[in-house]
Amino acid sequence: ANFMTLIASQLGATGPVALSDQDDIWLPQKLSRAVAQLAALPGDQPALYCSRRWVWNPQTDTRHPSRAYDRPPEFANALIENVAPGNTIVLNAAAASLAAQAARDCGPVFAHDWWLYLLLSGAGARIIVDPEPTLLYRQHGQNALGAGERFQTRALNKVNVLRGHFRQRVGMNLAALKRTEQILTPENRRILSLFFDARQAPLPRRVALLRQAGVYRQSTMSSLGFWGAACLGRI
Repeated sequence: ANFMTLIASQLGATGPVALSDQDDIWLPQKLSRAVAQLAALPGDQPALYCSRRWVWNPQTDTRHPSRAYDRPPEFANALIENVAPGNTIVLNAAAASLAAQAARDCGPVFAHDWWLYLLLSGAGARIIVDPEPTLLYRQHGQNALGAGERFQTRALNKVNVLRGHFRQRVGMNLAALKRTEQILTPENRRILSLFFDARQAPLPRRVALLRQAGVYRQSTMSSLGFWGAACLGRI
């Protein structure tokens, strides 16, 4: 909610807007890489920059890069997966102003970063995913939301899908999108409508509508998990 309030305050932004989580460490080139890639686009083209991260344990000072994404960052992906970690996000002025307008009307969202990826990709913004890690993502025992890369975390995530947590999060995202649907491109409004209908449909039609919508996740294993959840009505 704090981030959403700050995003809503950026209406009429005149320069890049970077989100900063207080417990991570930015590497020296973080802002310069983001600004350079955003500056290469036309100024009136909304754009969101994000990057990979070093997943960092400060107790042992060990790190490994977060996973890379091979498939394009598009609205059909954003409906069911977030590839834009909030602590790496930098918006150009056009995207910040667009997000500010929507943040004032969208109501509650599950996570500000997923919502930004969803909204801006849906509005036709350029999504830049930098393969170079730009910060140390601090991991510790009290993370509210962690990297999700440990086996135990992944296993718990699967259990939570069966408990309906994923469906609840997606439902919050869809409710927020419906309130600002006029911002989306016509094609993405069509995809949203198909996805919305699929969640309410019986199994055979649900699968058919999801295929028409073209939703996808980045990895094969994650995709298999999604289709399993879809068949069980947990999306």
